[in-house]
Amino acid sequence: MYLGDAAEQFVPLTDPGNVFGWEGTTTADLHIKTNSAGDGVGIIFEGAQA
Repeated sequence: MYLGDAAEQFVPLTDPGNVFGWEGTTTADLHIKTNSAGDGVGIIFEGAQA
């Protein structure tokens, strides 16, 4: 599984438990590419409340 932007998914998450910290304006800024169809990803969102 790889994470990145629309142009390139450059952060490899190759093992269970791998973690990636990222800041974006919306979730639409994050793009995920997997090696196999049906691979899953869990995402936890944290953010400031207005």
